[in-house]
Amino acid sequence: MDVLFYRVNRYIGKSNSLQIIVLAIAIHSCISIVMIYMHLLYYFDTHFSKHHLQHNHSNIGKIAVMTTDDQLTINLIDNNIIKSNDISDKGWFNDHSKWDQTINCFNNYWTLCSKVMSTQCKPDRSRAIYQFTPIRYDITLYDLHISLRAISDQLIQQSNDAFYGMLVLIKFTDTSHEIIRLQFPSELELWTQKKVRFNNHNKKPIESITSMLTCYGYSGTVSFTDITISPIFDNNNYDIKSSTQIGRWCQHLDKPLNNKMMLKYEVMDINLIKSNKLQTKSNITFVTQSSMDRLIVLERSLQSWTGPVSLSIYIPINNLNEGIQEWHRIYITKKLRNLNLTDDSNVNLVVGLEGDDYPINALRNIAIKHVKTKFMFISDADFQPCPQFNQRFLSIYLNNKYKSKTLFIIPAFEYLEAPQKDDPIPKNKEELMQLIHRQTPIVQPFRQFESSDAHRLTNYWKWYYATDTYPVMAFQDKYEPYIVVEKTDNFPEFDERLKNYGMNKVMHTTELFANNYKFVVMPNVWTIHLPHKTSHYFQTFLQNVETKLMNRAVRFQVLRDIIDKYKINIYNCE
Repeated sequence: MDVLFYRVNRYIGKSNSLQIIVLAIAIHSCISIVMIYMHLLYYFDTHFSKHHLQHNHSNIGKIAVMTTDDQLTINLIDNNIIKSNDISDKGWFNDHSKWDQTINCFNNYWTLCSKVMSTQCKPDRSRAIYQFTPIRYDITLYDLHISLRAISDQLIQQSNDAFYGMLVLIKFTDTSHEIIRLQFPSELELWTQKKVRFNNHNKKPIESITSMLTCYGYSGTVSFTDITISPIFDNNNYDIKSSTQIGRWCQHLDKPLNNKMMLKYEVMDINLIKSNKLQTKSNITFVTQSSMDRLIVLERSLQSWTGPVSLSIYIPINNLNEGIQEWHRIYITKKLRNLNLTDDSNVNLVVGLEGDDYPINALRNIAIKHVKTKFMFISDADFQPCPQFNQRFLSIYLNNKYKSKTLFIIPAFEYLEAPQKDDPIPKNKEELMQLIHRQTPIVQPFRQFESSDAHRLTNYWKWYYATDTYPVMAFQDKYEPYIVVEKTDNFPEFDERLKNYGMNKVMHTTELFANNYKFVVMPNVWTIHLPHKTSHYFQTFLQNVETKLMNRAVRFQVLRDIIDKYKINIYNCE
C-alpha cells in the first residue's frame, strides 16, 4: 500500500494541473454513472417491497409482476426480426402488418436494456408477428416456462372478442397440438408481466413451438418486451448451454415428405361443356381452382381467354360414400357452358366433406396434373387475363433464349370497383395505362396498400415502360406473383398442407426460389383482379387470431421442410 501511495504522489507531482483536473472529472463521472444506474434500478424495480411501502411514487414507468417464478437461463426466443430477403425460420417473422422494434432501458431489474415490439392495433383485423422453434429430434422436451411483458397506449376495445397478448401453439410429435393464451387487460398504464408454466401431463414430446404476439379488436398501440420461452427438463441428462442445442435450426432432416391429401375426384366429359366457337391453337393452359359458388366469377375472368383451361371445382358433400349428386353435375354443366372451353380443356370435380378446410393447393395440383400444353398460366379464378394472351406471350418468348428453369411473371392489377358486364376490357398496354394513371384511377397494382410486399418485386414502374423481359434479382418472403411456366415432371408441387387462406402461394414461390428458378417479368401481358364478395375463409383469417396462428404454424413447417430439402444453411452452425 505504501508503495502505491508513493507512486501516486510521484505521478501527481509530475502532472500538470490540467491532467489532474481531467483525471478528477473522469473519476467523478464514473462514480456518478454507477450511482445513477443503481438509483434507477432501485426506483423502477417493484420487487423491492420496502421501496413500495415507504414511498408513494406514480405507477408510470414501473413494472407490475403477476408471478414471481425465478427467471430461467435459456431462452428459445430470438429477438431479431427475420430479414424479408432471407429464407429463414429463426427469429420473428413479420407478415403484412407493421411492427416497430425499439430499445427500452431500465424497465426491469436484471437487464439494463431490452428490445420492445410495438404495433398499431386494427379493430377489424389482427396485427401479429410470429416466431417458430423446431425442436431437435435428439432432444426430448415436455415442459416450458413462458413469460412476457406488455403495455398499451390509448387502447380502446372495438370488438367483443378483442384480444391482445401472446399465443403459443405447441405441436407434439403425434401431430396433436395445444394453444397457450397469455391475454392482457386493455387498461395498462404500466409494464405488466404474465407468466405461465406449461406442464405436459400426458408426456408427449414437443416437436415445435409457434409463438404469436398479436392484437385484434382494438384501436391504439400495444408493446411487448422480455418475451421468454424456456425449456424445463426433468433431469440433467443434457449439457445444454444455448438455444441452438435445443432448436433444430442447424439440423437438417433427410426423409421423404408425405403432404398429399389424396382427394377423390372425377374428370368431366369436356364434350358436354365445350364451346362451339372457332378455336385457335394455344400453347398456354389457364390453370385454376374454384368453389361452386365462384363459377359465376370465372365466367367474367375467362371472357377474353381463347386457350385451354384446366379447372378443379371443389364440391363439399355430407357423405363421401354418396359421392357427387346429379344436381351437382347439372348445375356445374350449366355454368361451364358459358366459359367457351376448348377441346383440350379439363374440368375436375373434387369432393370433400362439408365443413372441411378448403384444399386450395391440392386443387391446384390436380389442375396442373391435367395440363396438356407446353406452358401453364397458374392463376386464381377471380383474375382476368389480358386479350390475346397467348400471342403476346409468344411474341416475347420466341425472340429470346431462356433457360429451362425460367418463370415468367404476369403483373397483377385490380379494378377499384367491379366493372359492369358490358364494360370493355383494356385491349393493349396503352389502354391499361390510361385506366391506371387517370385522375381518378379505375385500375391499380394488386394489393399495393393492403399487402404491398406481395407483388413489390414485380416493379410496376419499370413495367410501365418496359418493352422486353427484365429479371427479378432478389428474394422476398411475401412475394406471390402469378406465373407462366413450362410444365415438366420435376416442377415443384404446391404444398397441400396449406389450406383455406394464407401463405398457400407464397410458400410455393419460396420453394421455386430455393430450387434456383429464374424469375423474369413479361412486359406485354397482364392480369386484373375482379372485385367480389370476400369468402368466409378470408374473414375468419383476418379476425380469428387462433386461425391465423394455425396457418402461420403450417407455414413455418413448410418453410422448415424447404430449408431441409434444399440444404439451406444461413445460420452460424458449428
